[in-house]
Amino acid sequence: MTLSPTWIGIDVSKAWLDIASSGGEGVQRIANTMDAIAAFAATLEREGTLVVLEASGVYDRSLRAGLALAGIGHVRVNPLRARDFARASGQLAKTDALDAAMLAEMGRALRLVADPLPEAGRERLGLLSRRRDQLVAMRTQEKQRRIEITDSFIGADLDRHMAGLNQAIAAIEVEIQNQIGSDAALAQDQALIRSVPGIGPVTASVLAALMNWAGARASRSPPWPGWPRSTTIAAYGADSAPSAGAAAASARPSTWPPLHPCEHNRLSTPSTTVCARPENHPSPPSSPSPESSSSPSTPS
Repeated sequence: MTLSPTWIGIDVSKAWLDIASSGGEGVQRIANTMDAIAAFAATLEREGTLVVLEASGVYDRSLRAGLALAGIGHVRVNPLRARDFARASGQLAKTDALDAAMLAEMGRALRLVADPLPEAGRERLGLLSRRRDQLVAMRTQEKQRRIEITDSFIGADLDRHMAGLNQAIAAIEVEIQNQIGSDAALAQDQALIRSVPGIGPVTASVLAALMNWAGARASRSPPWPGWPRSTTIAAYGADSAPSAGAAAASARPSTWPPLHPCEHNRLSTPSTTVCARPENHPSPPSSPSPESSSSPSTPS
């Protein structure tokens, strides 16, 4: 089955890909393998075709690589955002086929924009950084167990395991720096990130792996007028995250009235500052004080 140039939704699972188009030609299923993906991508026209898929961790890697080799644009969407779109459009049932059709319709309705083509070096850097996180997490668990152990044999076994983990972490950190050093773009990104005070080599390598994605999101136009641009690392700086109040304010369409300062205080950390009430929300009446009982009060 050859799909015409259009919005194509693909529901990704470990073994299968369910494929649907916004034209409603039906749903087909193929194996989630490079050969099957290459055969499917060959049926698509490069111009005017965009594949929409949910971010599914490692299961969509073959699909993204196959589409990139075929020159087919694709966009990964947050699964929560996709589910919100499904509910907003009245689709409460959830099957692989329905999800694929919903993703195609989501791309058409929101006019989603293709992600940048994956960079092999940046993708590998992300995998290395993720593996380092896993090893550090295992070492932390072993440290917690070591505190509770009094048996000498088990304690020695834990010590040997932590020593091995330390060696593995050191080796993967060397490989991360080798990967960055062998890629001019990654090296430039890391140098830029390290120029920010407080950013160390580990954080810099993680952010460098994400910079291509974050920069693409920051440069995109809103899907419809009045809707804010997506929040990215570039919007707030690499070493900080938006406060609850700032995040809530950025999520409001520009057509909404601005938040009153009191609303920002309620959304962020508690503050001792007393907010003045707006003129259209007068304070409730209170008993007059002895100083003001003889003269009328003046409005603030």
